[in-house]
Amino acid sequence: MTQSKTFFKTPYLKLDNYELQKEIVKIIPEEFARAYKIIAVDLFKGVKDILTIATSKPKNETVHKILESKTGYTIREFETEESLIVNAINEMYTN
Repeated sequence: MTQSKTFFKTPYLKLDNYELQKEIVKIIPEEFARAYKIIAVDLFKGVKDILTIATSKPKNETVHKILESKTGYTIREFETEESLIVNAINEMYTN
């Protein structure tokens, strides 16, 4: 599913090979996703609920805090290209 760029960097997600689900994507409001170039890619429900996001600008603590506060989920992030995020947002938030 993922490949790390380097040991200390945010893991990389090849978003164009990932099958997104609208019900997960839409956990994040469209305006927020577009403003911060992020998209929800997975949701793990367990002892600790984890929302996985893809972003082109990782380690943005403000975004993490807002998402954790609004969703109630712990945030896990992967880095990907901004153009892939924009394409996914355009595709997933239509209709």
